[in-house]
Amino acid sequence: MGAGLYVSCAPFRVAIDACAAALRPLLGFDLRAKMYPPAPAPGVAGAAADAAEALAVAEFASPVVTQPALFATEYALARALQACGVQPAAVGGHSIGEYVAATVAGVLRLDEALAIVAARARATDALGASEAAAAVAEAAAAATPPLLSLIHISEPTR
Repeated sequence: MGAGLYVSCAPFRVAIDACAAALRPLLGFDLRAKMYPPAPAPGVAGAAADAAEALAVAEFASPVVTQPALFATEYALARALQACGVQPAAVGGHSIGEYVAATVAGVLRLDEALAIVAARARATDALGASEAAAAVAEAAAAATPPLLSLIHISEPTR
């Protein structure tokens, strides 16, 4: 996710590095190692290379990696565009992108948004996606009407 930009675009790299540094104590690993796994060593091919790639893909499929990686990439893209002089008049997002939009807009500090994303990712991973969606739907049903106006539930039947 953005490996070329990470190497070639300083504002993108600075933003990814800031996200990775803030997330490391929350996740227990360096997000960059999952987003940009090293290439197999020269001379490694065949089954060993295939196994290394399969492991990287499997690790990346976990919400604990995917959700923070999505946030970091979207946030870094926004910062890279801003560094080029592109200033948004408005921002919006869906799912993890909502936290990015809130951060870019100054509603959340980066560390606050990353703490939310890390907690969300751990909860999704622990519950499984369908159980997490059911828990949100149950909480939304019990909420007061003003709170309901702020909740959007993503599910295949809606």
